[in-house]
Amino acid sequence: MQAHRKESSTPDSSAGKYAEEQKEKRGGRRNQKTAQTEQLEAVLTRFSQALATILHEPGVRTAGREFAKQAGAALFRLAEQSSQSHLQHTLHETGRAAQDFARDLLREYGLPGSSSTVTAPAPAPQPSAATAVPRPRPKAPARPSFSRVDPTVRAERWTSAGITIAWSFILLILFNYFSDYVAYYHYEVVNKSGQWLREPLLTTSFAQVLPILNAALSVAIGGSVILILVDRPGLQRLVDITIYLFALGIVGSLLFVFPFDFGVVPVPLAPRVMAVLLAVVLAGASIGLLVGLVVKIVRLAVFLAQK
Repeated sequence: MQAHRKESSTPDSSAGKYAEEQKEKRGGRRNQKTAQTEQLEAVLTRFSQALATILHEPGVRTAGREFAKQAGAALFRLAEQSSQSHLQHTLHETGRAAQDFARDLLREYGLPGSSSTVTAPAPAPQPSAATAVPRPRPKAPARPSFSRVDPTVRAERWTSAGITIAWSFILLILFNYFSDYVAYYHYEVVNKSGQWLREPLLTTSFAQVLPILNAALSVAIGGSVILILVDRPGLQRLVDITIYLFALGIVGSLLFVFPFDFGVVPVPLAPRVMAVLLAVVLAGASIGLLVGLVVKIVRLAVFLAQK
């Protein structure tokens, strides 16, 4: 029983100690707030006493009176020069408020002239409608040439140039390092095991066309970069003409050399049909590039004539 009483009395004593500690903390915070409030009151009292001492100086009161007079006169003058009735009324009211402030300040500190009022200057003569000179309108700043380009047209040109650059890099890598993969692929079973066989379609004469192809693709990449970076219509037309010239040269070289061998295709008449179809495609591409080149040259000539 005694042990039980000791155990039950322990929580009560700890709770009492906790309550006393909290009471002491609250009392300390209250005393701290009271001290801070007394310090703030002392600072404000000293500040008000110093301000009263400054305002009772004759020089300060005289300067305040002169400042109020000048401010009221300036506001009246500005109101007379204004052409809007609402603004005139507002400025007049502000001037009267400045006068009242100066009069109250003089009456409060007993300076001479407290019963006098601030007189407004005579209104300045306003020019008549016949003699009024219109104000010149400010010229709008010249817009840069870059802002005259339609954003839609610019986006289309950037997209086309980006696609041209990507495909030019792919073709450069393909024809210079992996030209053997341009081939006819067929599946055969040899020794009971199936495998894919590759028969190249490009002959050794393709080496004659490769330098021209590399030059055309390099020009296409450089010209596309210029089209992205520069927004000058004349330079853009000149770059287009250069790209068309190199494209026409590579298509003509492929058609003239014709470095293709479709004899590896084991289908009757397939080699001849494929050769004819490719020749027709290359001839049509040459005609299309030639027409496009003529159109580009005519547009460049018209553009230069208009300038």
